[in-house]
Order: sequence, then structure tokens, then C-alpha cells
Amino acid sequence: MSNISLFRAQILSMIGLAALLAGCAPTVQRQDQPAASSQSANQDLQACLRVVYYSSEYVPLRPRIPLDMNDATVGQISDASLATEDEIRTILLTHPKVQACRNAYLDRIDQTTPTIAAIVADGYARLEQSLIDLIEKNENWGEHLRRTRAISVASQSELAAENRRIAAGSPQSNEAELARRHSAAFQAYEQTQQIINNMK
Repeated sequence: MSNISLFRAQILSMIGLAALLAGCAPTVQRQDQPAASSQSANQDLQACLRVVYYSSEYVPLRPRIPLDMNDATVGQISDASLATEDEIRTILLTHPKVQACRNAYLDRIDQTTPTIAAIVADGYARLEQSLIDLIEKNENWGEHLRRTRAISVASQSELAAENRRIAAGSPQSNEAELARRHSAAFQAYEQTQQIINNMK
């Protein structure tokens, strides 16, 4: 399976997890990083997210969110229902576990490919904002799934460009700008996590 295909499959399965639940899990690594390390991080992320998705706590959300967005039905994508109070409680109960999976993954990839980690963190932040809008009933389930899909596609495009740059060995443009973007992406992700954690 190609890096892009593996990455796409991982993004789509993460989106299936409680609304934000998208994930940008690239498999490209720097030349000095063993491929096994990146593959291991991706496998650990997927295993962690599967545990959450298939937990008994997550049962109320499964009809709304497929594990893999490729499996989303027309009914799910067009669902005009707002999240119920039970669904919101379930999101708030299970989301810290999803965050733990993502944070462990980000920590691992940030050590070897900080530019990739920044793109992933930015995607997570945008997906978290969609989850916040779902919880606050500012968007319905169908809107939320369509939004997470659009964020995933945009993140895939950004990651593909960065993967090509890394693979080509192209130098990073401006170190100060890259550091600023990295910091901003991680701060935005941390802020959206805090907002959701404070909703309980």
C-alpha cells in the first residue's frame, strides 16, 4: 500500500471517531528515520482509536459515525438531526480517550517530522472546532460529517505537498515561519481540546 493510500485510510478511519475524529496520520518520514518507526506510530494510533470506537461507551455514536468515512451512508451524510443530550454525554465521555490517542501520536511524529506534526495538529484543531459546533448544536450530524470530510481532504492535500517536499529533500523555506506555524497549530489544538474538556 502506498504512503498516500495508507495515510488516506488512516485519515478516514479517524474521522469516524466522534466527530473530529479525523486524523491525519501520514507515513512519510525523514530519510534518517526508520520506516518501521513511522509505521509503528500509525499502527499504534489506529489500534488505540479502534479500542475507543468499539468500546461499550461508544455504542450510542456508532449509528451516527462510521469508523471509516468511506463507509458513511447517504443517510449519515444527510442527517439533519442535532446531537441528542445522550450523544453529547457520550462524546464528552469518550473524547478524552480519542485525545489521548492523538496526543501520543503527535508526540511521536513531532520528534521526527515536526512539519508533518504541525499539519496534523492543525487538522485536529479544525476538526475539534467542528465537534464543538456539533456539541453546541450549531451544526447537525450531516453537516458535521461533511465538514470533517472537507477538513480531511484539505489536510490530505497539505500533507501530500509536505510529503513530496520531504521525499525530494527540499530545504524548509523559513525556519522562523515554520516554528511559528508549528507553535500556532499546536496551540490551536490545545485550545480546542480545553474547550471540549471544559464542556463536561
